[in-house]
Amino acid sequence: MQPEAFNVFKDASMLEFLDLPEGHAEADLRRALLLKLRDFLIELGRDFCFVRSEYPLQVGGRDFALDLLFFHRGLNSLVALELKVRPLRAGVPRETRVLFRSPGS
Repeated sequence: MQPEAFNVFKDASMLEFLDLPEGHAEADLRRALLLKLRDFLIELGRDFCFVRSEYPLQVGGRDFALDLLFFHRGLNSLVALELKVRPLRAGVPRETRVLFRSPGS
């Protein structure tokens, strides 16, 4: 994946237009993004297309739901957003890692 693709999601200021209160939950973030989807897509850039919210996915016999799923035309690939409102700690996001492992890895 291109390095600049990761950087767009690290900038918390790009979500200021949501006007969420301090200490909001992930469900609040997802709801606000969906209500202002047009503005969010403009912030992401012109190559992003919304696919679905809470996209069901089964990996290794386990059920998951991707918070937001997009298609990026420039990269010609799907982009899954797993929304987190607090910093990730090393070793904790095991479920997220399993979603992005390739078969046989």
